[in-house]
Amino acid sequence: MLIFTIGAITWFKDINELFKIVSKCLKRDGILILHDYYPLTNMLPFPGEAKYNENLTIIFESRYFSDEPWIENNGM
Repeated sequence: MLIFTIGAITWFKDINELFKIVSKCLKRDGILILHDYYPLTNMLPFPGEAKYNENLTIIFESRYFSDEPWIENNGM
């Protein structure tokens, strides 16, 4: 089972209860892969991108809120 969230895991009041429910959804000996990150990273340029500067790595390239959906096709 793969759970992919964008900063949502921190909003659960009882994380133990969340994982109790998740464990009921897994097959016997199933594996959970959880990928959770904060969307602020979408605003930072990474190596290979036009605005990346190895000497100044904290540059906000994009707006936090956007009218267009953010689509990631590069995998994890």
